[in-house]
Amino acid sequence: MEELRYRGKKREGRHRDTWDPFQLNPVGAEKEEKQRCFLVAQYLVAVIVGVAVLVSAVVAKGSLLVLSTLASPKSWRDSQEQQFYMLMLVFCLVFPNFLVFLKSLWHCAFRKFVVPNMKTMGFICAIECLVSLGTSVLVLIVMPQFDILTNLFISGGVCIVSAVLQILYRLQRESWKILFPICSLLLTSAGYCLLGMDYYVRESSKVDRQSKDCFYYVGVGIFSSLLISFCWWENTMQAKNRMQKTLSELESFKDFVFLISSILRVLIIGAVYLIYYAAIQKSIKWSDFNLAGKEQELLQIGLVLLFLQAFCSAACHWFGVVACKIHAVRMSFALPLCCTGPTVLCLGMVLFLTQAKYLEHTKSASILGKVTFR
Repeated sequence: MEELRYRGKKREGRHRDTWDPFQLNPVGAEKEEKQRCFLVAQYLVAVIVGVAVLVSAVVAKGSLLVLSTLASPKSWRDSQEQQFYMLMLVFCLVFPNFLVFLKSLWHCAFRKFVVPNMKTMGFICAIECLVSLGTSVLVLIVMPQFDILTNLFISGGVCIVSAVLQILYRLQRESWKILFPICSLLLTSAGYCLLGMDYYVRESSKVDRQSKDCFYYVGVGIFSSLLISFCWWENTMQAKNRMQKTLSELESFKDFVFLISSILRVLIIGAVYLIYYAAIQKSIKWSDFNLAGKEQELLQIGLVLLFLQAFCSAACHWFGVVACKIHAVRMSFALPLCCTGPTVLCLGMVLFLTQAKYLEHTKSASILGKVTFR
């Protein structure tokens, strides 16, 4: 009888270790021999999810860059169009927080309510407010002042705090892998230095109508990216025993915390928009938001860009969750996200090379020839 019980427990343990068919290298795989078609199907699903993550991320980032360029005060659009596209940028930031609010409200309404720890909830909400403040300032204030190429790369330099924490806590299993966060920190810092040097050269050589106030935006942009990088504090702080206890406690009332933090993030986004553009710049004319007649084309362009950015951002998040569930984080999530910036850059260059001759205010015999403005 004891032998039968032992065999039953051994069989249950073996089945538990290999229950997930999507795991590319499951526990106990050396005991089983998979068919080749099944392995091909596994990698095919991982590739499809990775392509979906890449496409949705490229469209989301590209539409955000286009909106920030159209809302720029240096663009050739009139003030009414700039205000409208800036409002679309605000909605791009509000929409994902609205989705989190609805999801958390649904869970809180149909699940058992647990009284949250006020200290833990205050800590989480404070970090979320800092991240929301950095995101709002970077997208609504700084990015419209920069060109589209600078915005493409500054949006990818939001990893300094995460890299510093990985270096301090040394979370890598192999000691040599600490080179990755060190390189990330050095390259990001070098990128910020080159950004400052770039705008110094632009201002000193009077290129692109740059004035001395551009240095303020460079400094604010760097500070904003530091605030945004607090978003990944949880992954590295799990190494501390005290934080593990706090995070395990958070699981019981995380829906309520997400509900409150989503409201706070929306309030911060609105506050940044109103304080800067209504109180400081005083550039908001509420009558200009009454779009009718000939402004229908403006309304269509803005709503299409808003829909693309919001829908593709949500789709990228959903496909990222799928990549985690099928145990293909590196192939189907991390690698596509790393390729998003270079892919957007390549697509932008292709569009420029193929469409430059159709620009309204330029005249050129060839793309490599002399370009003159009418």
